[in-house]
Amino acid sequence: SIKIMYPRTDEERARGRHCGFVSFETRPQAEAAKNALDGQEFYGMVIRIGWGKPIPKPVVGPTPAQIGAPPASAAIEAPLAGTGAFGSGG
Repeated sequence: SIKIMYPRTDEERARGRHCGFVSFETRPQAEAAKNALDGQEFYGMVIRIGWGKPIPKPVVGPTPAQIGAPPASAAIEAPLAGTGAFGSGG
């Protein structure tokens, strides 16, 4: 994924510093990109690449189907109003 940080104020634009963040699936992919691009010229500016803080990947839990939850279309029976009996009403 890529996140580009554009300057928001005239002061930031005057400094000529722009930054962005890129993430890779593996460390070797990130190292290859860093080695290939660090120090290269891009639109008249030299690219400087450094390492940022690692951000943990979000943990994705199991889907309802994986944990055996009933499908959303399953009928839910509730007590009939005032009777305490269960049923579909009718």
